[in-house]
Amino acid sequence: MTDDREDEQRFEFGLVPDSPETRLFVELSHFAGGDLSPAATALELATEFYERDEADNAGFLVDSAVVAYCRAFVASSVRGVRTLESHLAIPAEFAALHQTIRTYRNTTVAHSQSELSTTWPLVVIDRNQGGKRTV
Repeated sequence: MTDDREDEQRFEFGLVPDSPETRLFVELSHFAGGDLSPAATALELATEFYERDEADNAGFLVDSAVVAYCRAFVASSVRGVRTLESHLAIPAEFAALHQTIRTYRNTTVAHSQSELSTTWPLVVIDRNQGGKRTV
C-alpha cells in the first residue's frame, strides 16, 4: 500500500510559456504521436499477422498505417495546410518509397472508388480451403 501523501508529491505540473519553439514542439508532437507512431505500430502488428498467415488482418493494418503515415504529409482543411514536409525534407533515398505510399493511399485506400484508377474484380480459389472463393 502506498502513502497518498507521497503520490501527491510525485508529479508536478506547469504550463510551458508560449513561444515559437513551444508551438513548434506541439505541432511536431502531433505528427509524431497522432500519425507516425500509430503508423509504425500498425506495421509492427501487420508483420505479426503476416507471420501467423493472417493476411487479411495484416492488410487492414497496412492500410491503416498508410493512412496514418500520409496524414502527416497531406494538407487538410481540418488540420491545416502545414504538413510535416514544412519542417523536413524526405531524404532522397526514401523519396520513391514515400511517393509509392502516397500513390497507394490516393488510388487504393483513401479513394478506392476514384476515377484515378480502374478496379478489376479478382476471384481467387484456394483449393486448400475447400474451394472457398475470396473476392
